[in-house]
Amino acid sequence: MTELYISIFIMLFVALFPTGLIFCFLIDRRDIRKFGSGNIGGTNVGRVYKEIYGKTTGRIYGSAVILLDALKAAFIISFIETIDVTTNLGPNQLFSLKIGVGILVILINIFNPILKFKAGKGVATGLGVLIGLDPKIAALAFFAFILMLGIHRFNRDDVFKASITGAVTAFVCSITLGSPILEILFLFILIPFIIYSHRENIDTYKKSLKKPLK
Repeated sequence: MTELYISIFIMLFVALFPTGLIFCFLIDRRDIRKFGSGNIGGTNVGRVYKEIYGKTTGRIYGSAVILLDALKAAFIISFIETIDVTTNLGPNQLFSLKIGVGILVILINIFNPILKFKAGKGVATGLGVLIGLDPKIAALAFFAFILMLGIHRFNRDDVFKASITGAVTAFVCSITLGSPILEILFLFILIPFIIYSHRENIDTYKKSLKKPLK
């Protein structure tokens, strides 16, 4: 069991690495927390670098951070498969461990202790966790995300709508396709996390609706 605890510790340590912050520092020594919304996620990275280097560069950098966050989470969940070799966990125990670690990874992404409990919004990380758990559901959620973003002409101010849509789609699809109950519960819990992490975007959107039309 010692190997199990060590493996989990290593995975959570990897999750602590603030991808967006490190990425921007390597690009131009920039502390992304001091620009835009102060968030280290791909959306803010893209928005900030769009203003500095143009739309194309902004999209590339923002997408790169999103991809790296997703890959990091997917790697962590996939790495759990190797634990079974030394601990002989049963399929249900292994899947439960994946769910538990996945929740912790998402929480770390949103409330990173080394960044004073402020970091990303958990969307890309949540997608990465889902890729590790159920690639089919992850693909459907990502499709819904892109579709909603496309409807809004890929406006970064509407990313929160696409994020919530993707999370809800994953939950609904997990029920429809008969996913394991733990996965369904995980996706159900994920929705309020995504809504909470985008609360400022939602408040801004609500205020914009109250503005009188000119």
